[in-house]
Amino acid sequence: AVSEEIRSTIVSRCGVEPCRVSLIPNGVEKELFPPLRPSALGIAVDVPTVVYAGNMASYQGVELLLEAFADAARQLPGLRLQILTDGSFEPYALLSQSLGIGGRIQVERTSLEQLPQELLAAHVAANPRTACDGLPQKLLNYMAAGCPIVSFAGSARHLVHEENALIVDDGDVAAFSAAILRLVRDREFARRLGRNAQSQVRNHMTWQHAATRIEQVYDRVTGAAVPD
Repeated sequence: AVSEEIRSTIVSRCGVEPCRVSLIPNGVEKELFPPLRPSALGIAVDVPTVVYAGNMASYQGVELLLEAFADAARQLPGLRLQILTDGSFEPYALLSQSLGIGGRIQVERTSLEQLPQELLAAHVAANPRTACDGLPQKLLNYMAAGCPIVSFAGSARHLVHEENALIVDDGDVAAFSAAILRLVRDREFARRLGRNAQSQVRNHMTWQHAATRIEQVYDRVTGAAVPD
């Protein structure tokens, strides 16, 4: 299971003995996310930017993100929102216009190879999902890139408030907006959160870590000796 919630469901609803369920989170390809500052890659970071990387499904909380961004943008006129997605933004176009932020949103497609540079160029990475039993891959990518994160509590897997991210109550748009502004304005604090998050995934949450633990499960169930 990739999260404690899923592990608990397997145990309680499926009747599987706890000792037979292993908790192994997803990982990241750390080779794609070098520990470099944006300036080292020739990336301009003079425009305060909030980035969201993911699909446009309703469960992602995109509407909440737009509302929070609109509130933050009223207080910081130069703020922009970059949405990296393969999906269509059309379902949210009317809302963005009604909030007066249509001109501040940039929607674009990006490849996995380009994603680290896009994240490095942002001031804040947004995770507006309010509920998730699993582990949002976008969150791991944000962490691997060292991008300061604002997240709703319901999907804040592996995040600790004010240690490697800012976490707000689910659906609290005003708090989400305030957290965005805090990270944009306090760059040293934001960088510290980003460094802590990046260190966590590079040291404990790569795909190599996941593979090693999965191999240990196979060894256990097959009775094979675990290699040194």
